[in-house]
Amino acid sequence: MSKRKRQHKNIEKVKVIDSKFDVIDDQNESDSPIMTWINNNRRLTYTLMALFVGLVSFFLYYNTIDYDLVYCDDNIFVMDFQEFNKDIDNIWESFNRTFGTSYYRPILGMSFLIDANIGIWLDLENTFTNPMPFQLSNNIYHIIGSILVFIFLIQLRYNIIAVFFFSLLFSVHPILTPAVSWISGRNDSLITIFILLSFMTNISYYRAKKPGLKYSMLLLHLFFFTIALFTKEIATMYTLLVVGYNLFFREGILEKVNNKYKINFANFFSKENLILAGGWIVVTLIWNNLRSKAFEGITNPDEIGISAFFANIQTPFAMIGKIFLPIKMIALSTFENFSVISGAIIIVALIALAFKIADVRKRHILFGLTWFLIFLGPTLFIRILNVDDFFDYAEHRAYLIMVGIFVIVLEIMKGLKINYSKPQTILALTLIVLIFGYKSYNYKFEFDGRKNFWSHMTEMYPYKARGYLDLGKAYLVKGELNEADSLYNLGIERNPENVNFYIDLSVVKIQKREFAEAERLAKIAVDLNAKDGRSSNGDKLAFTYLGTAQLSQNKFQEAMPNLLQAINLGGGKDWDVLHKYAVCLHNTGNYEEAIKYYSAALRINPKDFQAMTNYGVALSHTGNGDSEKILRHAVTLNPKAEVSYINLINHLIKVQKIGEIQSVVNIAKQNGVALRDNVQAQLKSLGIQV
Repeated sequence: MSKRKRQHKNIEKVKVIDSKFDVIDDQNESDSPIMTWINNNRRLTYTLMALFVGLVSFFLYYNTIDYDLVYCDDNIFVMDFQEFNKDIDNIWESFNRTFGTSYYRPILGMSFLIDANIGIWLDLENTFTNPMPFQLSNNIYHIIGSILVFIFLIQLRYNIIAVFFFSLLFSVHPILTPAVSWISGRNDSLITIFILLSFMTNISYYRAKKPGLKYSMLLLHLFFFTIALFTKEIATMYTLLVVGYNLFFREGILEKVNNKYKINFANFFSKENLILAGGWIVVTLIWNNLRSKAFEGITNPDEIGISAFFANIQTPFAMIGKIFLPIKMIALSTFENFSVISGAIIIVALIALAFKIADVRKRHILFGLTWFLIFLGPTLFIRILNVDDFFDYAEHRAYLIMVGIFVIVLEIMKGLKINYSKPQTILALTLIVLIFGYKSYNYKFEFDGRKNFWSHMTEMYPYKARGYLDLGKAYLVKGELNEADSLYNLGIERNPENVNFYIDLSVVKIQKREFAEAERLAKIAVDLNAKDGRSSNGDKLAFTYLGTAQLSQNKFQEAMPNLLQAINLGGGKDWDVLHKYAVCLHNTGNYEEAIKYYSAALRINPKDFQAMTNYGVALSHTGNGDSEKILRHAVTLNPKAEVSYINLINHLIKVQKIGEIQSVVNIAKQNGVALRDNVQAQLKSLGIQV
């Protein structure tokens, strides 16, 4: 055999071995000083680059750690779940519950529980509801996610300089800002972390030659795959990703025979793939069993199916548009013509380049496309109900799918034979990273608290009602009633059928003591709920504020049926409504019935001094011997409340215990309570020093 033929045979042999273990070496072996140094110091280079990517992410977002809640789902995770989050022992109970009614995400729940308990360890003010540990975790997850993208692209063996800049771009990309700056966006960074870890250990499993290392990687892969499943349901699509990887990245499975591609089933159903599939089946069965138990008795309210798909069909175009041209950024986005059209143009351009460039590895582009479609596609068949005047898609969902887009772009750039060592290329990539980073730096401030978040919503979508509702709430809770009043009215102009505007505006009017207007608005809310045929929390609130407005006008008979309806809708658990209903009964002379409702309210909230003193007065009217004890207890609950002293004094006068009144007056004086003039005059007539 000639020397030339022996060399050719050796080359072929190496190729077979390399293809088996998936060697895709895309390093530019040019003689440039940069690549020479990198090739001679690869481990150091990779370490420094990974650290730099993490540091860039940290310095871009570190001040978001001090951001307050925006009250868009994050208040549910932090505030509403605080009782559950208080007990670290509930960490395993997370596997037995859902998020809302639609999602089974125990790892997400565990992350919030851990954050709440970090508040204890750090001895923070408002321990379980302080956003700081939650925001800190979001930052850490993004740092980890960005570094893992760097490692993942290295493992696919793309040019190291390209990988570095694409990882930097990932860490600073504006479309991912909500995942870092908004507590509610963390699930997409979490699922990306565990999908990448699953995939990288999966590749290591394929590539390992030693059995010990091979099966260690298999166990690690199954561990991360399990965590991914319990993080977000989209991980169920992971197995299809591995099928795509086998077909498009690994040699010897999808083979070209007589200009036709055929699957080599012997290689596809290899021993290592069958063992892998067996592990997936076991893990998925465990996950499905636990998920089914958590969903017992729960009906998913979301729209699922073809109609949802057509409503969401613009999402891929809008997301790609924003990935390449991040314009009009907002966490919860509506389909904008610019993003949708630019996204469609970019998709067409990428397809054209993929087919036009001769050296493009089309199978690898298909893998990137597979990644994009399997992690985005299923979500297109689900649409949350009643959000049409709110948003169409969430930006942070681009977190995982952007990895697939990067693979496609890297393959096209490889086909174009981009020389990443050239100063011009490095400068261009640096400018892109800086521009995107500057955009993210400004964008992140929109997540600094409730007012900023919802003000941004009204600025971006001034024609949508939802922003005005939540921005109005932000002003209402701060007592800025005129601003809230104006915002709610702007919302009503845009959507006069939204019952929540009338409910909240009735609260504003009650606080402004415009009770007749509050009654009118609450009646509209009740009528809207009746027209829709719904009996909901909104319905309960409408009856509550209607009854409250009527009570405030001393319309006790009119208020009673509305307050009773609110009690029934709330399951008798709202102490304030129980108290108000008792007041109506009290003022219509039905003391015995009033006592029952005062007692029910105080069982729920025994520290309500107003209910306690009213309870004592009602008992006094019936001659109950416990009335004095209750009235005295009301004084201790709030020593600054004049009404409690007056009610106790009136009772003592009624039962002829004049001698005990002086001590009550003295206690009032000690607490800085000045009794009203007519009471003082009455007491002086009884010989009491005031």
